[in-house]
Amino acid sequence: MFRLAALSFLVTALIFAAIGTVGYRTLRPLFDPAWGAAAAATSAEAMVGRAAPDFSLQDSVTGRDVRLSDYRGKTVVLNFWATWCGPCRFEMPALEQAYREHGGADVVVIAVNLRETNDEVAAFRRSLDLTFPMLMDRQGAVYAQYDGRVLPQTFFIDRNGVVRGKHVGGLGPADLARGVQVARDEE
Repeated sequence: MFRLAALSFLVTALIFAAIGTVGYRTLRPLFDPAWGAAAAATSAEAMVGRAAPDFSLQDSVTGRDVRLSDYRGKTVVLNFWATWCGPCRFEMPALEQAYREHGGADVVVIAVNLRETNDEVAAFRRSLDLTFPMLMDRQGAVYAQYDGRVLPQTFFIDRNGVVRGKHVGGLGPADLARGVQVARDEE
């Protein structure tokens, strides 16, 4: 009887150890921003200098489908975010300021929300008085195309549709200006 109990305990311990290891590796980027940001920065660097993956997503306000390629000929600031993300909230005023300064004439700000509802996004927009386009990535497919691992992530895309820079983490006004300038200089 003792051997059976000991064997049951050992098997249970091994199962929990396996589940814990898999869970840790899967969830660590969500709870350890430094690890996630480093991994995201490394993997996304491979995108710099390459064509930005095109996509079509629904605008959270108008409901119309918007394609990245619709903005060819303009510098694009492509930001991935979520309402629950603190650094995402921090960077929104800088994105709004850039959007209002450029008016979409030569620089376009596009924010892609990750897996939330239109109601959540609408409440967030109102709370910060945001006016730039917010697209809905309900399944996370576009985020995956851009090798998303942490939020926020911002890509700077030149007029020809080539990724010229990437910023992982909260974006301040100076980071935003630098990223836009890099995208313009590389054209």
